[in-house]
Amino acid sequence: MCGETHRRFWTRWDTAFKTLNVTVNMAKQIKQKPGQKANWAENITTDVRKAIIPVAVISGMINMLMLTSPLYMLAVYDYVVASASVETLILVSMIAVVAYLGLGLFDALRSRSLAHLGSWVFARTAPKVMDASMRNALQGGPQNSRYLRDLQQVQNFVGTTGIVPFFDAPFAPFFIIITFMLHWSIGLLTVCAAILLFTIALISDRRARKAATDSRLNDIEAMSAADGFIQGADYLESAGMRGLAVERYVAAADKTQARQLAMQHVTGTATGMTKAIRFMLQSASLGLGGYLVIDPNVAFTPGAMIAGSILMSRSLAPVEQSISAWRMYQAAQESLASLKKLAEDVPEEPERIRLPQPKGTVAAEGLAYMHKGASRPLFASVTFTAEPGKLFGIIGPSGVGKTTLCRIMTGVERATQGFLRIDGADINQWERQQFGEVVGYLPQTPTFYDGSIAQNIARFTEGAADEEIVAAAQSVGAHNLILQLPNGYATPIGPRGNRLSGGQAQMIGLARANFRTPRIIVMDEPTAHLDEDSRKKFGDFLKVAIAGKQTVIMSTHDRGVASACDMILVLKPGQVKVQENKDGANARLKRAQIEADAKARGETPPADTTSEQGNG
Repeated sequence: MCGETHRRFWTRWDTAFKTLNVTVNMAKQIKQKPGQKANWAENITTDVRKAIIPVAVISGMINMLMLTSPLYMLAVYDYVVASASVETLILVSMIAVVAYLGLGLFDALRSRSLAHLGSWVFARTAPKVMDASMRNALQGGPQNSRYLRDLQQVQNFVGTTGIVPFFDAPFAPFFIIITFMLHWSIGLLTVCAAILLFTIALISDRRARKAATDSRLNDIEAMSAADGFIQGADYLESAGMRGLAVERYVAAADKTQARQLAMQHVTGTATGMTKAIRFMLQSASLGLGGYLVIDPNVAFTPGAMIAGSILMSRSLAPVEQSISAWRMYQAAQESLASLKKLAEDVPEEPERIRLPQPKGTVAAEGLAYMHKGASRPLFASVTFTAEPGKLFGIIGPSGVGKTTLCRIMTGVERATQGFLRIDGADINQWERQQFGEVVGYLPQTPTFYDGSIAQNIARFTEGAADEEIVAAAQSVGAHNLILQLPNGYATPIGPRGNRLSGGQAQMIGLARANFRTPRIIVMDEPTAHLDEDSRKKFGDFLKVAIAGKQTVIMSTHDRGVASACDMILVLKPGQVKVQENKDGANARLKRAQIEADAKARGETPPADTTSEQGNG
């Protein structure tokens, strides 16, 4: 709703300045290389420049109306007082009141326009930044909201009064010219004052720039450390490291505070000096004006004296305000540069079409993966085919890449070499939302997000029916487990919700992976945290998945689970082997027949071997 309001607001301005928009786009195309397309971060600058034109027009009206005060003083002192005419005073005052009301109206309109512009920029860009931040995190980038904070920094500059001095500064020469029209000495004093204040601002900026940059980087480092400590608070508490974590955070935060203090000392000193000098120069202007008034050889009136002082103040205001606004401008520039680098490092994904519903055949051809900076691949030449209705197991010692291979099969990681296809289509050709519908994923440590258990199982899908959510939980044997929680399916989980045990999290994560029965399910150590009862339910789930012709792929150290797989991929350092497990498939059929015969005789069926734990 908010984004729609901003869109309608600025669409009106787009219509009025359509010609300008065409000109800007043409200039932008000339600047770009042939075939190059501007990314979303570059569009921030273009969109702001386009939308800022009407704000600049409003600023021009405001600055014109700023002449109301000096002109009123001229009229009162030079005409009203001289003529002793009450009618003239009333007329002049009425005109001034109307002008002041117009000034207030335009100033409010400018503030509202800037606020809408900032919100519009955020609403237009935030989805791109969030998407790029998540994809960047998958590539090893920062796993925090750094880039969203950068976007907020840009929004704060564009959408607040911090940008106002940059609109008012171009009109300072106009006011200076008027001071010269009153008297050359008043104009010269104003020019000298502007140069002096600008010099102070320039020196302040150079001295504070490095401190400001270091402060920003140190703040990111301190906040990242704090996020890590808070997320791992349970271990820190158990290991008696809470005090150490606090000390490390304080050490990082102290660096930020030191840089901020250094920057604030410089800007505070400059602001104090600027204010004192401006007051002194305004008094000097009045003093000079008084001298010109009493000089019989100069035609200078008291009204001109007061008007000259007001005009000087107005001429110097943008210079004084720019001292604090310049820091906001530089911070916004740094944030914008950070966003542009993000857009270059993580380009937008091409649009993909939805492919036909697959049967679920997963084929790998020569897959290899190498970590950044590594001298040898984690694994190489991995080739296999996982078919619907069969169990495909991945086994091997720790650290050989079983989890990485699962992440590649779910699109979380990208293979360094080779191809991975689902029903013949490369994994990168699938539209991501459809891919999520086709492939269910149970990571080794399930992550849940702020919301209820039902919302997490449904993957926050809009319009998900209660029956679908319950069916997903029942299919993996998690239904009764969920009913035992305080509020059942409405129990809040995630970072700010109820804490789940390892087994509870794994069962609910499995229900989420099987929501709406995807054709392919990839599981990483699915039985690692399950008790005996949950392991039996997991074995029942595998039987249903096989009967439903789902493709089940799982990495495991569980010998019982591995023995039930039809195909097994063995990963060892420098070795890759795919072998068929005939006993696995035959054993399942035999067990099913034995169970059916036992039930027919009224006997208790033997235990499922898939629930036995081994050390792989």
